[in-house]
Amino acid sequence: MRERPRYLLDTEALIRAFRSDGPARELLQRGMVRDLSLTTSTTILDELDDVLARPKFGIAAADRTEVRRLLLLAADEVADFEEREAPSHVPSDPGDDHVVEAALRTGADVLVTMDPDFGEVADPPFRVLADGEGCEIFRQGMPYGELALLSPRDQQAQRRRLASSRKGRDSLRRAAYEPFGDLTDTNTLTDVSAKVSAGLLGPAETAELATELIRSCGQGLLLDTRDGGSFDYLSGTRYDVPVSGAPAALDLIWYSSGRAQAEEIARPEAPTVSDFGWADDHRHRVVLAGGILVVAAVPGPEGEPDVRFLVPVAEPLVAPPKIRNDYRITYTGRNGTSLHVVSLDPAGFSSSTSTWLPGGPSAILIPTALPRDALHIAFLTADRASRDFGLPVPPPAILEAELPQEFHDMIVR
Repeated sequence: MRERPRYLLDTEALIRAFRSDGPARELLQRGMVRDLSLTTSTTILDELDDVLARPKFGIAAADRTEVRRLLLLAADEVADFEEREAPSHVPSDPGDDHVVEAALRTGADVLVTMDPDFGEVADPPFRVLADGEGCEIFRQGMPYGELALLSPRDQQAQRRRLASSRKGRDSLRRAAYEPFGDLTDTNTLTDVSAKVSAGLLGPAETAELATELIRSCGQGLLLDTRDGGSFDYLSGTRYDVPVSGAPAALDLIWYSSGRAQAEEIARPEAPTVSDFGWADDHRHRVVLAGGILVVAAVPGPEGEPDVRFLVPVAEPLVAPPKIRNDYRITYTGRNGTSLHVVSLDPAGFSSSTSTWLPGGPSAILIPTALPRDALHIAFLTADRASRDFGLPVPPPAILEAELPQEFHDMIVR
């Protein structure tokens, strides 16, 4: 497993990150969810405060203080020094010397800047890249696994593609069934019951198939979670490659860029109130034991020839201690079966992660909108297949606590 790359954003890059939905913001927010490591310095934070106080921006002192606090929280390393302590690095602009010194002191791999003067630095041990270049390099070499995240533009293109393939159908889900079927038709299946077949997938196969399904038809998919959550507008996955036999973590990522882009932003000049972008998301996290593809030979509610879905199967986990502060809170769901973590990042975005703790089938990725009773049956079917394949299943007592009374007698013990 490789170390996360270390990125230092200069002052102007930080301002772009706060004020526009572009590559600088993507880098800042990837740092907030720890896909990369952010570094900075007290000199950069001081300069940022000075710039935001100018009449052009007019950010109130209290808001600037909050920006500084949150950036200090976001950074993995902060170099603490005075600007006058920085030796000469940029002959044509001594005001940039402290930025180079910060990159050197924090061991940055990449200095993100649009300022051409940084090209004067002699043999820097880091790369000097513009915002877009920094994003592209990062995407080509993910630090510890695979992250496939659709941009708002990618999501819009996917939605148009699905809409054009509906051929008069009203539902994007019905359109998504076809690519979903194409991607799952080649899997080997065995009978679970008279009308249900299932196939076993390893952790890597599960992550790869989930990624391809979301890339192809995420706008038409539903993610139904075992704790009762239901999400659509799926936008990507993150898969952490295991080391030394350790379990592999898969995040199924949801956010509705269409909703967020349509919202009115009351104070567009303020860097803490925007509500669209990369980290405004919900993630369902699974520490993978494997996966199950289920195909039920019954017609779907919108005329689908069958009902099929991918089920990530989780390892049992123990909840960590509860955390509650200004920036992060953890809490468990009903009956203590799910862990939720909610975080706030420097731009005012909230992100959250939910994890099913008892193990076994934890979610269903499906192009068919099932009613709640059918969804319970789907999870019970996945439990039976998981048991047959030797994968974890939730304890019966947990299931009885979670499911309505009318489904208790359906639990396969």
